[in-house]
Amino acid sequence: MEFKQNILSTLNYQLGRILHLFQEQIDNNYYKYNFIFNDDEVMFLNMNELKEYITLTPVRNTIFFKGIVQKCMEIINLWNNKIAPAFLGEITDQEINITEDFYCFSIHNDHWTNYHHSKSFIEKFRNNFKNNYTRLSCHQIAIRCQSIINCITFAFDEIKEYVNHHKINDNYNPRKLEPILTKKDIITERNNLIPKVSIEDVYDYFKILVTAKNRNDEHYLTENQLVTFIKASFIDLEPSKQYFNGKPNYKKDIRSLFYRFYDQCSVYEYKTTHKKRKYFDIMFKAFHGFDEVKDHSEWNKTNQKLIGKKITNKPKNYS
Repeated sequence: MEFKQNILSTLNYQLGRILHLFQEQIDNNYYKYNFIFNDDEVMFLNMNELKEYITLTPVRNTIFFKGIVQKCMEIINLWNNKIAPAFLGEITDQEINITEDFYCFSIHNDHWTNYHHSKSFIEKFRNNFKNNYTRLSCHQIAIRCQSIINCITFAFDEIKEYVNHHKINDNYNPRKLEPILTKKDIITERNNLIPKVSIEDVYDYFKILVTAKNRNDEHYLTENQLVTFIKASFIDLEPSKQYFNGKPNYKKDIRSLFYRFYDQCSVYEYKTTHKKRKYFDIMFKAFHGFDEVKDHSEWNKTNQKLIGKKITNKPKNYS
């Protein structure tokens, strides 16, 4: 197979551009979440061509692959540690500037044409826009970088060892590549756990966990963690345990918040049996740090440290 241009050179150039743009966002404190690429001439981060190259080309020296992997890890680190926290509202020591506009580029072998505003990009490709662009978020680019790392480390053991070393020593953490969820992603969904209570009421009640701080002066949850909890437990009915940030001042604070949720919401339930256990499990199955027996027995011993917004509204489709 003949390649138009060595895929390694192409990937190296494209990753270098993305790395520069990610760092530029941080340095300028001006964040754009989405990229649009016109990639008719050269595809952006072409995984299929990379796999074909590795399969069909004898490789005597992996130094170029190592360089690509290094750039991918740097991009993932910038996403995890700087850019994602900016979009999630987790940076509190400065005002963050976020725009809804996106990066727009036409991709060529040795350069990218930059369109400074999405309007000018769309205008240029108006007649066949759907066939000429790839749209990716910063988050999706980070995930694609992880796919590149996985592809290369599967083929070369020495690079796998290199990556494993950096996981330990350079805070490289691919497991943090989670989707960003916000209130708008769930607010119109049906509450499948407690159908007569709206998701908006659930969100407003537990929002205190995002605004209040624990004894380590950290918010109990990030916005993303809160929405992830609500989506998993109330919409998908597939709770998945998360950790609170730092530690609660006392477990009783958290238990009390969830007990009052039970007290307010249980009146909307059809069945009256086993309600206490159901509402205890909302907390127990979603968060680490609680004992199934001891915390259940002490669940009704409450304090007033964390007070959620009162449940007042039922969904419109209920009388």
